[in-house]
Amino acid sequence: MMPNLRTAEGLLSAEEAAKVAFTDVKLAIQQKQNFKLEAAAGAGKTYTLIQTLNWLLRDRDTFLPLEHQRIACLTYTNVACEEIISRTDANPLIFVATLHKFLWEMVSPYQEALSHELSTIDYWKSAFQENPSAVTLPVEYDLGFRRIHEDRVSIHHDDVPIVATALFENRKFRKLITDKFPIILIDEYQDTPEGLIQSIISRTDSGNEPLVGLFGDAWQTIYDKRCGSIDHPSLKIIEKPSNFRSDHSIVDLLNRMRPELIQTPSDEADTGTVKIYHTNNWPGQRLTHHFKSQISHQAVRTCLDWIRSNEGSRTDNAKTLMLTHSVIAQEMGYPSLPKIYRDNDTFARKEDPVIAYLIDVLEPAIKAFQEQRFGDFFHLVSGARASLRAPSDKKRWSDLFEAIILARTTDTVSEVISLLLNQDLFAIPSAITHLQSKLERHNSSEAVDEEELASSRRLTEYRDLCEIQYSEIIALRNYMDEGSVFSTKHSVKGAEFDDVTVVVGRGWANYDFGKMLSWYNARHSLNAEDRVRFERWRNLFYVAVSRARRNLTLLIVQDLDETAMQTLEDWVGTENIASIEFSDDENVSEVKFEGSDSSF
Repeated sequence: MMPNLRTAEGLLSAEEAAKVAFTDVKLAIQQKQNFKLEAAAGAGKTYTLIQTLNWLLRDRDTFLPLEHQRIACLTYTNVACEEIISRTDANPLIFVATLHKFLWEMVSPYQEALSHELSTIDYWKSAFQENPSAVTLPVEYDLGFRRIHEDRVSIHHDDVPIVATALFENRKFRKLITDKFPIILIDEYQDTPEGLIQSIISRTDSGNEPLVGLFGDAWQTIYDKRCGSIDHPSLKIIEKPSNFRSDHSIVDLLNRMRPELIQTPSDEADTGTVKIYHTNNWPGQRLTHHFKSQISHQAVRTCLDWIRSNEGSRTDNAKTLMLTHSVIAQEMGYPSLPKIYRDNDTFARKEDPVIAYLIDVLEPAIKAFQEQRFGDFFHLVSGARASLRAPSDKKRWSDLFEAIILARTTDTVSEVISLLLNQDLFAIPSAITHLQSKLERHNSSEAVDEEELASSRRLTEYRDLCEIQYSEIIALRNYMDEGSVFSTKHSVKGAEFDDVTVVVGRGWANYDFGKMLSWYNARHSLNAEDRVRFERWRNLFYVAVSRARRNLTLLIVQDLDETAMQTLEDWVGTENIASIEFSDDENVSEVKFEGSDSSF
């Protein structure tokens, strides 16, 4: 039964609602019932997860009765793992891992079953038919390349959840996992692969299967091939209708967007502001293709400049959000990088191991070298284990980094990596050396075919990365270091800023926010295909607008029909909507607020 969130005065406060949600989580665990904590943006989902972990540890004998047992806490990124480990004091009774790391540790000991399930995947079914003896080879998961070697089989990143889902369907396998991890808590459940959680969740009341707790928000599903909302008979649904992030005006907007989960702001929340600027009256020829119905890029920049000049940032903690990184990259000096990576913002989130090394190790080391901070320098490149056994070693270090500094300003990424690999003063991460050896094999007489290269996304990305000028890496580093006001909507999931400006436009065929607004009031009557599209558009829009703490501005640069405009009026009122008027294709003449004679 859902808790009653209303008191005599109305909704419970954010603080009171949070206490109710945590009490329900504890009750579900005590009753050995699987649960899903649905926590909308700003609710403090991770805080409740940490509360739950610490509460479980205080009664270890009850929840972990056997000496070898631990709680599994799974999340989507290494950054999230580090946060949870830090906030639980790295307690050894909690196994904190990314989902893929956990799944591989669970399935890798069962090699025969693993090979059997691999053979059901189209790629491996064909590969094993061509090479039947490979079925008996050990299976490894390292960089995620699909390949049959003489002594082993290497599987792809996407293969891991597929085989794990199949193995979790086996009751005996679930019991083996339960013996190690009687409780499994999954953060950001909405981002798990389709079907995986359903295969883990208990099917009986035998008590021999793990208790599963899910923490997340279905409305923040913004990546493809993720499960999104999960409904299952064994799940107790617990809502946390708090918002500890945003001021009242922003929470009001979120509630009108999402009346199914009404949030209450914190007792400390201020009034805040929400303003919407549209460009329906732009006189120029609107763009086509991926930018269909959008005003020109120069006009977008002009509108942003006008907003900054007339509104300004009320604090230093401000962010402008755009759909894709391509516009930001053009502005900041790394236009080639977004074209290399299939997944939006992979490089900006430093999920690529080469980008991560260049940005987090090499570039800071070069800066330390140039500033003669040699202690920091050696710590960065070699963990303080510098090879200075002879007087000549100092010259070798100096010559190497002088060459790298020159190459990074004049040559490609490939030239810089070549200098790094062809030296013996310090080690380079194995992820880079493995990628380089695979690329060299592809380029040699022993090359794999083009089809295999195309199927190995990471190797293709590495090849293309090597071909660009290293100066783009420097520009990306500068963008990250300077805390640019620009970000994409995808990259800020989980973040928050005092002042947020969201540029609502086109640029990616997968998204049409204008149509999302038009369909909003008819969303429940959409057919299945349109419903999927609508939810994809809505979720990213929701993630973007919910980043704001104090002041939210929407700059809508695509054409909106009357139905879309009505949706905005329903959400924020006509007094908070303004039309940007132009004197020509590029210049703003005035801004008129709807339903008002005021302009400026």
